[in-house]
Amino acid sequence: PSNPARTVANIIIDMAKYSSRNLIGVAHKDTTDDLMGAFNAKIAVIEPWDKLMWKTMSGLTVTSFHTKAEVETSFEGNKINALIKKGDEKMFSDGLTLAGGDYKFLDITRTQYYVEGLITEGLTNLFKNSRVAYTSGGIQEVKSSIEMACQIAVDNGALMEPMLVDGATRNGYVVEVPNFSTIPTIDKTNRVLKN
Repeated sequence: PSNPARTVANIIIDMAKYSSRNLIGVAHKDTTDDLMGAFNAKIAVIEPWDKLMWKTMSGLTVTSFHTKAEVETSFEGNKINALIKKGDEKMFSDGLTLAGGDYKFLDITRTQYYVEGLITEGLTNLFKNSRVAYTSGGIQEVKSSIEMACQIAVDNGALMEPMLVDGATRNGYVVEVPNFSTIPTIDKTNRVLKN
């Protein structure tokens, strides 16, 4: 969080030093000393795929807030969140990361890490517990392991359930593996499966 004694312009300058899909900037206008610990604790218990936009930050003793114009124009326009008040509730403004672009929102980054972790765990167990041949069948085992991890993510709510789009069912994920016959010999020799 920003230091409440800093001006809006100073906060924007301070946050511009950072550009990461793993970081969020939170501006606040209160003299509470350790809001960073409180923000981290609130984020830690939120499921990775849950958005932070307007997520209630109950229990915070904050009483002073930036104006709506400062939040919407100055902060959010510069990839900075703010602690805002809606009615009687204190909440995050947007859940923006300091990277912007494809990783504009922190839930995208956190969900990606979550799914990557499931896939890594599934593949680790596959290779640890069985001998996977470098054949078409072995590649299908790898694909199945990745699909099982993705299905866990669907079941937990991290990825979209299958849905009907333009008359066709679309999954929340697609797992593609190369055709065995198109894999270069050097990759087969080195047991590398790309793409």
